[in-house]
Amino acid sequence: IAAAKELKLTIPIVVRLQGTRVDDAKAILANSQFKILACDDLDDGARLVVKLAQIVSLARSAS
Repeated sequence: IAAAKELKLTIPIVVRLQGTRVDDAKAILANSQFKILACDDLDDGARLVVKLAQIVSLARSAS
């Protein structure tokens, strides 16, 4: 989150989280002002990135 603030990110970021306090980390990300989306494994992350790219593409073609 600190890096997202410093870089002033406006695009969605997909991260894979694992560990003993993963639920706490997901809650922190969900409550942040940034579009940082957590996934449990790389396959889920890849699917999420593809869906996000499709949404952005549709939005751009509609305007």
